[in-house]
Amino acid sequence: MINLTNREKKLVYITFILCLIFGSYAFLLEPTIQSIQEKEALVTELSIEVDSYQLSFASITSLEAAYQNNLSELASLETLIGDYMQDEDVDRLVSEMLVDHYLTVSNFTLINNDADDYDINSAVAMAKSVQLTLSGDRDDFIDFVEVLYQRSDVVLTSLTMASDDEFEISFTIYMKAEQ
Repeated sequence: MINLTNREKKLVYITFILCLIFGSYAFLLEPTIQSIQEKEALVTELSIEVDSYQLSFASITSLEAAYQNNLSELASLETLIGDYMQDEDVDRLVSEMLVDHYLTVSNFTLINNDADDYDINSAVAMAKSVQLTLSGDRDDFIDFVEVLYQRSDVVLTSLTMASDDEFEISFTIYMKAEQ
């Protein structure tokens, strides 16, 4: 064995301790620190992804609420239109209103608007246009127009007063389609 002096023993001891410190840092602490940093980056990414999912969930919830609101709105709109009427029923309805207002018809045109069909909450609605040329008292005609205006299933499309006792009117009656 080699005899070492105290000074050499101290240097070997200090070198051994320094190698032990740097070795433990290089082989133990540095990989652990890198692993922690990688995991922190992963946590940050996952946190951003979770926030994104939460925002998506919130928007889905609000869209679902808007959808339910639209369904209830459509259901209330569906109650505004009447049941399906044959052409004869429309003729009878309009004729009764005209008789009630003492108006005489010189031209009656009824048009089925198949192109205007649209969906309302799984029930298909349809429209029938009515064009009338009438004669009678002006005040009676104005009362007739007011009755049409108050109906939720009728939309006035044109109104012409040719003279004091001759009038032209067009309107559309909306109804549920034949089931």
